[in-house]
Amino acid sequence: MLHVEVPKGKVERGPRGKKSPFWNNLSQRLYKIEIKLLIENNNIYTCKMPYHCPICNKAYKIEAAYQKHYIRCKFIPPKPNSNNNEELPPYYEVCYLLKQLMLEVSVLKKENELFKTIINTKKKKVGVFEWLNTNIKPTLNYADWVKTIQVKKSQFEYLFDNSIVETVYHIVSSAISANPVIPFYAFGKTQTFYVYTSDTWLVAEVPSFTKLFKHVETLLWKCLMEWKTKNEVEILENQMMTEKYQKTMSKLTDISYTPNDVYNKMKTKIYNSIKMDIKSIVEEEIEF
Repeated sequence: MLHVEVPKGKVERGPRGKKSPFWNNLSQRLYKIEIKLLIENNNIYTCKMPYHCPICNKAYKIEAAYQKHYIRCKFIPPKPNSNNNEELPPYYEVCYLLKQLMLEVSVLKKENELFKTIINTKKKKVGVFEWLNTNIKPTLNYADWVKTIQVKKSQFEYLFDNSIVETVYHIVSSAISANPVIPFYAFGKTQTFYVYTSDTWLVAEVPSFTKLFKHVETLLWKCLMEWKTKNEVEILENQMMTEKYQKTMSKLTDISYTPNDVYNKMKTKIYNSIKMDIKSIVEEEIEF
């Protein structure tokens, strides 16, 4: 039996009906605690588990342990196939993590609103010519850049096994990749090209592509003549070499300087190579 000392007070009857000078409110609470401890001690020694969780059906001998588990289980119920003996994090840890997550979400919301405000403030509509003239300053005009394009031996030999469209694209794309800033850009979904001429940007018309394709064709014809001179005997005596020479000549004659099937194919291939999604790299909203 648990014995405690209590202050003197009004004489009342004890639990067995006897008069006791110490039986007051405090004594009654202590007596109930003592009875509860005796019951729990009895449960421990007799292995009784009278406290059952209504959620997971886990049993407890001590009421305090049951109450702690029940609060936690109510907020974080176990999975259907989980082991009931698996310990979950303490309830106070769950509350702390939830509070931290709510604070982080609040901060992210504020930052998101701030970014939206900044973007909407800075976004303005500008014309494509204004953007190009302000941000892109090539060192060469388009005509001068075209003259710098060269055809290597490997690029000429590429024509033997590929079409003229693929060969021209191969040569032009190599020249484009060799220069960080070229006087030749393309934007939008309408295959609109822009060339840098006389220190300003203009829409590329048919003559601009004529100049490019004619320059590449001239270089390819030059390479073919050099190849023919070097292999003239074999071309005359070997049927395969003769056919290779004739097929290459036929491919070169397919180049056109006016809009047709070959012209459009070459233009489309080059466009897909150099086109830019300008809205993804600038803050302004571009008008075409």
